[in-house]
Amino acid sequence: MTFSREKSSPSQDGPATARRPLVSIITPVLNGRTYLDVAINSVINQTYQNVEYIVIDGGSTDGTVDIIRKYEDRISYWISEPDGGLYDALLKGFAVAKGDWIHWVNSDDFLMPWTVQAVIDHASITKSKWITGTPAWFDAGGNMLMMGWNKWAPKWLIRIGAYHNRGVGFLQQESIFFSSDLVELMTESEIEQFRSLKLAGDYWLWRCFAKHISLKCMPLVIGGFRVTDNNMSVRLAKHYEREVERLNPPRKWIRMIRPILFGVGVLLDIKEKIALWKINKSKIRKF
Repeated sequence: MTFSREKSSPSQDGPATARRPLVSIITPVLNGRTYLDVAINSVINQTYQNVEYIVIDGGSTDGTVDIIRKYEDRISYWISEPDGGLYDALLKGFAVAKGDWIHWVNSDDFLMPWTVQAVIDHASITKSKWITGTPAWFDAGGNMLMMGWNKWAPKWLIRIGAYHNRGVGFLQQESIFFSSDLVELMTESEIEQFRSLKLAGDYWLWRCFAKHISLKCMPLVIGGFRVTDNNMSVRLAKHYEREVERLNPPRKWIRMIRPILFGVGVLLDIKEKIALWKINKSKIRKF
């Protein structure tokens, strides 16, 4: 099965050769008015201009729809109707998205102002089609609590389902962008499995993508995961792990390789710093 979507023509800014891909950002929401203003503003105020914003509301009754209406002149498409859950809502968003790239930001999370521009620049240089930034966690007031690290995410480890809390750690959805081509490669059974999940759909989606392509890591914070008592991922962490176990029998050896992955990440970080130092040294000589 493939999604039948009409892709928009890329906008032009300056010379005709300057292609600016369309980026579709989706916010699925149900009774999420508390932080929705922040999430919406983080999308509509991106420095990159060629963004299609889609909001899929599941029939909220808490005033969420009033907030959406306040911004509807900046929203490309929105709908409010009952759905089958978070991932059913996302599939509705995928179906109407016209972008070359897709991202979703939940109603309690947010993007940095530079996020989309940085992703498109990185993709242009590296030819990547699946990109993650450095994950970061924030409190209810928007203050950063901590940063993670994503220097290396081996395709085979993602494919076998190693990236979860009891494995080698999460791949944070709010910090991941992917080509719309990857959604179109999903089979009907993969799509229906994604739709049926309540919490671990992103974990499943990454496993599907890893059958076709590698995830590239960008050393930059591009998304913020908000840690609050009401955050579904925080409240229902045990339910998430049960879904993961149903999708993938536990492998005890996976946790044992976390130090190895960290060590590889440190080496890659050193290699990156040396490369930057050589570039800067060359520039100084030329000056």
